[in-house]
Amino acid sequence: LCRRFKMVEDHSKDSNDPHKVYLVINEYNYEIPHIEEITLENYGIDHALTPTENTPPGMEHDILNFSNLTLNHLDLNQHTENYIPVHTHHPVPPVLIQQPYAQVNPDALLNLPAAHSSLWDLEITISYRGSEMLKTQVSGPRVQLHYQCNALEPNTQPLCFPSTDGLPDHKQIDYTNCILRSVQRGLLLEVQNTGIYGYRQDKCHVFSSTSNPREAHPEPRKMPQNEVVQLLNFQQYENELIA
Repeated sequence: LCRRFKMVEDHSKDSNDPHKVYLVINEYNYEIPHIEEITLENYGIDHALTPTENTPPGMEHDILNFSNLTLNHLDLNQHTENYIPVHTHHPVPPVLIQQPYAQVNPDALLNLPAAHSSLWDLEITISYRGSEMLKTQVSGPRVQLHYQCNALEPNTQPLCFPSTDGLPDHKQIDYTNCILRSVQRGLLLEVQNTGIYGYRQDKCHVFSSTSNPREAHPEPRKMPQNEVVQLLNFQQYENELIA
């Protein structure tokens, strides 16, 4: 017990009010696990955001690590009722308030009250070969990541992939532009009460991972075309917080 309590005041000899004051020492460090990021990365010629056409001769190596798209869910801690802020130490164990696990109609989701809007806040970072090209925050249940495409899904917040202006290598610029032209409608992201979902469209190839984009990790998941895929499960995220 001496490791958990430290006496700071001793009034045991006080005849009127004999007592002792102890300080509770918490040795536990509750820190959010590194699950808050969803990374959609390009790992090679047949990977994320690559065209289906053949690679131009001599440019095979230029495709590596072309696009690194990171989505940070700004309010995952709010989704779990603010019980573990990121990188904050807690003096007492957090209390988890479970959320109902149920599918949500996308049309009904658009009409949710304003109190749920914080669930839609995302921070999106787009990098080409390790060079950060765009970092922005969006808020909405549906976000369309595209490249110079006007035929987008209805009721979505569009976010266009940035141009190659600023890249130092001309060969990389040419091939990156080739890849960007294949993105077209790209990836539709949708935030529901149960998690974050993705819908791959047109010619681009998308791989997803919830690992730290700055660390090597095993095979990411390749998203099928024209099929809704769950990228992050909020219930599983909550369970891992208290595991």
